[in-house]
Amino acid sequence: MTEHLRDLWRVVQPSTDYLLALDARVDVFCGYRSNNGTGGIRVEPDALAIFTALDAPLGISVIVDIWLGAALSEPQKH
Repeated sequence: MTEHLRDLWRVVQPSTDYLLALDARVDVFCGYRSNNGTGGIRVEPDALAIFTALDAPLGISVIVDIWLGAALSEPQKH
């Protein structure tokens, strides 16, 4: 997640003043999907600069596909 946010910020940063002048709502959405119920993400502080610069919240959707983990551990029927 850190690298994705850093890459996004590298692209968006030169347009920060323009985006803020639009007086529009900025929406940055991140998703995380896992079949491990104890999985998670870690984001380094510098990668959060995009949110403070644009005065935007960070929204994260977490989807845990327990059924996928169960399906993968089941023997395959032929």
